[in-house]
Amino acid sequence: LTWGLAALGIFAISVGAPAQNAAFQIVTPTELRGKMTALFLFIFSVVGVALAPVITALITDFILHDESQIKWAIFAPAIIFGPASLLITWLGLKPYEREVRRLKALEAAAA
Repeated sequence: LTWGLAALGIFAISVGAPAQNAAFQIVTPTELRGKMTALFLFIFSVVGVALAPVITALITDFILHDESQIKWAIFAPAIIFGPASLLITWLGLKPYEREVRRLKALEAAAA
């Protein structure tokens, strides 16, 4: 069950990767596209990959105080950061839509 849910989670994260890259390309000025993509990938890698074990260890040591409860230390970040990331994404949809519409209007006016 754990492996299946983990695979489902990784699949769900991976499905959004192409859309994220396309979104960056659409709203980022040409001269900043490479820098923005690199910055995103750096933050994603450092926070998501490098700090995940540290966060799990800190929860185990300082909140749960019991190494046998590591399953909850692994579960806690998912239950906290998952909904938070969904909320941040949801809040960003309207500004993103406005920017795409603005850019399309500029493109239409220039044509």
